[in-house]
Amino acid sequence: MSVAPRPNFGAVTGYAGNTVSVNVPPPTVTPLATGVDRREQILLHLFSTLKSVPGFATYWRDRGEVPPEDPETKAPLLPAAIMLDGKEQVKVATTLLRSYGTRVPPMEVTLLPQVWVVLMPAKNVTNVGQGEALSAFRIAILKAIVTDDNLVALLGGNGEIEYRGSETDMQSGSSLLGQMRLDFALTYALNPAEF
Repeated sequence: MSVAPRPNFGAVTGYAGNTVSVNVPPPTVTPLATGVDRREQILLHLFSTLKSVPGFATYWRDRGEVPPEDPETKAPLLPAAIMLDGKEQVKVATTLLRSYGTRVPPMEVTLLPQVWVVLMPAKNVTNVGQGEALSAFRIAILKAIVTDDNLVALLGGNGEIEYRGSETDMQSGSSLLGQMRLDFALTYALNPAEF
């Protein structure tokens, strides 16, 4: 895994969940007819937890690249915290649980969200303070997520919060702008009976 010279957060635009307003309407969420989408509950809570970390100008979910300032108001948009939903994987293959026949049995799945920290680019190549700022945001985000009792409750009795590491653009062959990706794995029970 290497950090791209200019990380591309994807083509999906998000909405601001912070003090800066933008001209992108929030997405419309159609509630399920019945049941519970535990994955979305976990992601909503994770984003809420991320928004509790102070020091960011903006907070985003599933947002593409963020410019340093709002083009209309000139308000700073960086530093930004961006949460990407990531992937979801089955932890144990259901083919091992043949006793359920053709029905999908309850299973453990793991969400793999990514949290990006994007700093305001330094004014010159010395990048004074950029590494220290990334480290400070990293520890604040880790503390908020791994000690979140409500997140633990959402994940359930067999749930797990795993921090899988981070990667910055502060390395050779990269952009050196002050960006960091933190990788998490959140395991929970997916029970079709809840749908």
